[in-house]
Amino acid sequence: MNLFDAENLYDFSSDRHTLNQYDKDFIISQIEEIERSLNMTIPYPYNINIFTHLYILINRFREGKFIENKEGSVHKEQQEIIKENPHLYAIAKKVISDTSRYLNAKLSSLESIYLLQYLVSTRFNQDRNLTDELPSLVKRVTKFYITNFNEIEQQNIRYELVKNDLANHIKPMLNRIYNHIYIKNNLLDEIKLEYGHLFNSVEQISKKVEEYFQIGKISEDESGFITLYFAKYIEQEQKLKRVLIMCTSGVGTSELLKVKVQKAFPELEIVDVISTIKYLHNEHQYSDVDLIITTVDLNIHIETPVLLVSAMFTNKDKNRLAEFLGGIEHG
Repeated sequence: MNLFDAENLYDFSSDRHTLNQYDKDFIISQIEEIERSLNMTIPYPYNINIFTHLYILINRFREGKFIENKEGSVHKEQQEIIKENPHLYAIAKKVISDTSRYLNAKLSSLESIYLLQYLVSTRFNQDRNLTDELPSLVKRVTKFYITNFNEIEQQNIRYELVKNDLANHIKPMLNRIYNHIYIKNNLLDEIKLEYGHLFNSVEQISKKVEEYFQIGKISEDESGFITLYFAKYIEQEQKLKRVLIMCTSGVGTSELLKVKVQKAFPELEIVDVISTIKYLHNEHQYSDVDLIITTVDLNIHIETPVLLVSAMFTNKDKNRLAEFLGGIEHG
């Protein structure tokens, strides 16, 4: 169980984990090989899970606890998972083949299936949108979480806004539950401390999910990770977003600037595009904006933060605006 205390693979080199150094190095090399094959990074805690599984496999073999191939030993569900994940299965077979050579013995082909179940139950870091290929159950569970969270927390989180992150976490989570694979959330205590109210709401929804969809137990660790997705959305919504764009005339270049700002920073709400004169005569109407982006150097004192940019809104301006927003957000 001490294996799960690790924050990353290289924590296993610390004194608190009295593991065989050769085994550690071999398993880490296999995980790195998996990452190269997928051109992806296996993040915590999934890398720890795979490490633990392989370490136990090696020790199990040395203790004489073999898994034997028997007729009909591959269940229908396992055959289905192989069929749906041929690339991952090829990677799992390669790892088990390497492990066989490392142990100088022949391991059961079932070991490849068990490792495959871990790979399928892992969320890989990736930018691509997988939502269209998600199974119906995953989409329904995702919507269930969002709908119930909005109701309990009185939020208005749109499914389209968070579906990719949340659904792509829930898909491997359901695989983990089905295959009785557990993960440890080392951030759980901090999540409860920082987002206790949100965590309690998610825990409440998780219990409903178990009952409504007739699935296994969703652990506190899993609920903790799901809480982070909702916390991320709420934190993002609290960022600056009401922006006023100002130019000398309020037309032409300012409209072009508006389009460029919206394209580069879609989270910002452009309240209005006005001329300097119009602003000076109606300053009170814009007292609630968070930021003024202007192409004119204003020689007057304004309480609202002001950023001077080029009318062409160059890459340099984009970087300055990003830094500027970050600076205001953090006081």
